[in-house]
Formats: sequence, structure tokens, C-alpha cells
Amino acid sequence: MDKNDKITFTYFAGNGKGFFARCMLDVSKTPYTNKVVTYEEWEKMDKPINTYEYGFLPVLEVNGKAYSQAKAIDIFLAQKLGFLGSNAEEEYEINNILNTQEDFIIPIIKFFTSAPNLSKEETEKQLKNINEELLPWILAVLERKFVNRKGKYYVGDKVSLADIYMAAVHCVLFSKHCNKMFEAACLKHAPKFFEFAANLITKEFKDYFVNGNFNKESPY
Repeated sequence: MDKNDKITFTYFAGNGKGFFARCMLDVSKTPYTNKVVTYEEWEKMDKPINTYEYGFLPVLEVNGKAYSQAKAIDIFLAQKLGFLGSNAEEEYEINNILNTQEDFIIPIIKFFTSAPNLSKEETEKQLKNINEELLPWILAVLERKFVNRKGKYYVGDKVSLADIYMAAVHCVLFSKHCNKMFEAACLKHAPKFFEFAANLITKEFKDYFVNGNFNKESPY
């Protein structure tokens, strides 16, 4: 990105699909407008197809050109801002790690969104499954990758999307909204992973989590 680029990132107040993009822009100290839209405003907004081609958020605008689809935006920004590794092998490893969100982060978020409509028995059953089957399986993989990494960071010697993902996983599973439901499983199956993630949040990513556009009240 050029320092003179006019950049606007439009999304709701929650972190959600805007987590990676806002983090990269804040951490790289890239000047941009963080346009926050309420759900009420979104329902009433005019949504021209040249800007909102799929009719939903987030949308990234760079010098008047609009980019849509959260994953595509994340990869675009990662390439532009240097968060996608130093070679094809690192890029593969970063994408390999990012794809695990489909395996366990999304199911956990679905659990929380459906929990109010579940019986106590079903809630306890699903929570047990997450802690005793889902988390042990996927966290063991992420921990092994971290322990066997080559370089200072999760992939290589510079901060990448993989590290931002570590921070995102920590935020979801250690969120106050989770009320410590998953902490025991996390610390048992991936202690080094989460220790490193916690350090990223307070150090490398301070410009996002402390001084930037991270929403501390968002459940995920």
C-alpha cells in the first residue's frame, strides 16, 4: 500500500469477519477510515452493486475501488502489507493454519448462537463434545505446528496472518463471554500456542488490541 492511498474499511462494530483486516491495517500503521455500520443503518442503506456486489459486509475500498468477500480481502491485504509469508511454502502453511477455523472456530460460534434455544441437556452435551473431542483434536495439531515451527513466529521470521489467527483463536476461546468454558482444554492441549498468542496480543499486536479498532465488547 502507498501512504497516499485512500482506504476505507466498512463493517459492523463486532470483530467477526473484520478481525484480520482491521488488525493488519492497525499493526502495519496503514492510514485508513474504519467505517462502523449499525445493523439498523445497514438495513436502510443504499447498496450499489459496484460497492456491495454481494450485498453484505465487509467491504474494503482503496482509491475508489471496492473489494468484497472477507477471505479475499484478508488475502489481498496480507499480500499488500506483507503478512502472507516470504515464499510459496510459507504461504501454503499460513493458509493451512487459517483453514482450521472452518474445523473448530465456526462450530464453536454456532454453538453460542444456538445455545439460547437449546435445552440444558443438549447444551451440556455439545459443550462436552467441544471440550473432550473437538478441541483436543484440533489444538493438538496447532500446538504441534507451533512447537515444530522454523522461525521466530508461527510461520517464518516475520509476523503473518498465522500469528493474527493465533491471536483470534485466543480471543474467541478466552473471551469473557466464554466464561472459562474452554480454558482448561486450551491450556492442556496447546499451552505453548496460547502462551505465544497472549504475548502477541500485548506486544506485536498492541496497536490493534490496545490502541486500535479491536472491539473489546464483541464476543467474537
